[in-house]
Amino acid sequence: MSRGLPPLNQVRAFEATARYLSFKLEAEELSITQVAISHQIRALEKTLGIHLLVRSTLGASLTETAQALAAKLTQSLDAVDNVLRRFNSSEMVSTLRISVIPWYGNREFLPALNSFHSMHPDLTLELSFSYETDELHSSDFHAPVQYGFADWPGLSKQKLHSDRVALTCSPNLVAGIHLPLFIEEIAEMDLAIDRGNEANCNNWFAEAG
Repeated sequence: MSRGLPPLNQVRAFEATARYLSFKLEAEELSITQVAISHQIRALEKTLGIHLLVRSTLGASLTETAQALAAKLTQSLDAVDNVLRRFNSSEMVSTLRISVIPWYGNREFLPALNSFHSMHPDLTLELSFSYETDELHSSDFHAPVQYGFADWPGLSKQKLHSDRVALTCSPNLVAGIHLPLFIEEIAEMDLAIDRGNEANCNNWFAEAG
């Protein structure tokens, strides 16, 4: 069946006009001139055989018919946009493979899986739990989630969270000692630091003065 539709540019120009009632803002959204917006709407009026805008020196307003049409067009264009976005994402990547460090995967990823699948039912998520930084450059994964100072060359990075670093100890270690300890006293104690995360301790002492 042949559809007697007007040119899409005319429809988009009118729909944007109905939302903004400002040729300047409409032109910015559609990346065309204000004059072109006006021409497109006049062409649509001629195609439909109705008046859509009431023009005056103060601006433009919608006719009653145009208001009803605009509401339907906005709803329809939003629906088309959603369909195309979902089609694009499902066609380009049907399976998303992510390498994630185990403690972060258990704390952040797993609890969010049900919500993720409900929002993206066409996308399969495959998680690989690993501490190996070699996977940062692996072509087997679309994205790795790692912990550190992000000094990984050749990668684009997106910060997810910041840490609040604190020193902890067994109560037995400070039994009989007047608390709180001075920074100098803490610095003289034996410190247990994860390999690769030595900078955390140095930064803590620096921030503590």
